[in-house]
Amino acid sequence: MSAAAATPPRGQTSVRRVPARRHSASMISTLTNQGKVRFMLFRRALDARRLIRFLARLIRDAGRKVFLILDNLKVHHAKPVRA
Repeated sequence: MSAAAATPPRGQTSVRRVPARRHSASMISTLTNQGKVRFMLFRRALDARRLIRFLARLIRDAGRKVFLILDNLKVHHAKPVRA
């Protein structure tokens, strides 16, 4: 392709087509009665290992009993999470 063919006609904006890339992130969060928010961002889906790590951090930071209300996601019923 010659340089002349790559430049648009005078008065028109040049456009470069680039394939789009999809980026995504997931988040798990908690909210206390006092309004304190704790969250964790991660890539890909929530699995038992990530949930356990989040809960361990939550318990360590709270320093008291933690009452959980979960939304019946399949990972909430995993054997490592129940243990």
